[in-house]
Amino acid sequence: MCVPATASAHFHLDAPPVAYVQDTQGDPQKLGPCGGSTTATTEVTNLQPGSMLPLTITETITHAGWYRVSIAQNEAALPAMPTLQNCNAATINQTPTMPLIADGLFEHTAAFTAAQSKQVQLPSGFECTNCVLQVVEVMTQSTAPACYYYHCARVNISADAPATPDAGVTNPGTGGDAGTTDPATTTGGCSTTGDASPMLLLLALVALRRRR
Repeated sequence: MCVPATASAHFHLDAPPVAYVQDTQGDPQKLGPCGGSTTATTEVTNLQPGSMLPLTITETITHAGWYRVSIAQNEAALPAMPTLQNCNAATINQTPTMPLIADGLFEHTAAFTAAQSKQVQLPSGFECTNCVLQVVEVMTQSTAPACYYYHCARVNISADAPATPDAGVTNPGTGGDAGTTDPATTTGGCSTTGDASPMLLLLALVALRRRR
């Protein structure tokens, strides 16, 4: 007897750091609001109101769909996902309002070839301490009611938080290494990387000629 398997996607939340431990596939992730893990991490991301949140996911098992992001003071205040009879009936909210802050991210039908990143705008004037940022994968070709996978992160949003550093800044010719400095292009100082032998030889010849 052959029993057809239910297709399911998996995603690993790369950034911000997850609130609960996940394995390399991103499991556990099937239970809302945060995946079902009971092992919390100590990771907390500090952000400013209205700043850009760097979001990165790796889809470890592909399924057509997209991602949405919500933020609330606690898990109970996160929005409930709609109960669907067919997962392909899921729709993108084109005008998200709090606690939903983004919808329709990374929409796709084919497999990604790399991790996916996006800068997500945080709401202006919204501050909270140890609040919950939820990332949900909406799967349009899964079997209802298993249309969603979940991960969460812990964040502090405060006007006193340090500004988020620029990401992805690289120097030409460094092979993508960020934050490195090429001594030959550094200004405001003297480079000692060159060969000083010719200069020393010239000074020795001048001194010898003067003695003669």
